[in-house]
Amino acid sequence: HWSYGARSQFISSRGQQPFIVLAPVQGDKTAETVTELLGEMKGILSDKPITEAEFANAQASLTLSLPGEWETAAAIQNSLTEMVNFGRPDDYYATQAQRIRSLTQADLLRAAQRTIHPSAVQWLIVGDRQQIEPKLRALGLGEIHIVDGDGKIVK
Repeated sequence: HWSYGARSQFISSRGQQPFIVLAPVQGDKTAETVTELLGEMKGILSDKPITEAEFANAQASLTLSLPGEWETAAAIQNSLTEMVNFGRPDDYYATQAQRIRSLTQADLLRAAQRTIHPSAVQWLIVGDRQQIEPKLRALGLGEIHIVDGDGKIVK
């Protein structure tokens, strides 16, 4: 009951590929959300791996949504641009569903181990400072930098 839709995504890039988690939540639940997100990241790497049902659901969602990704000329252009920018083969999208279906839960765990590093998370938290800062400091996540609306660090 805290969130307005938590989600995660990878940002396509040639160098390091950022893994971003977005979780717009009630201001008074910010610290609790950070704790929950850290727990999920740690859990998937150890005692709470993705379940068979979650894995099957993700595969189905990723493959069944593919046709809808090219409903506009702009979407097709973006896909072609990505193919060129990232050196993807001409049949990249024609074989994408097959590649997704060939993955295993073990493949996912190996990818998570290479990608998810809970101790190295950089948090960007936006909200009412007076309401959320004390509880965030109590989590002991490290140094907190306050940034103003222009992106300048507040002393």
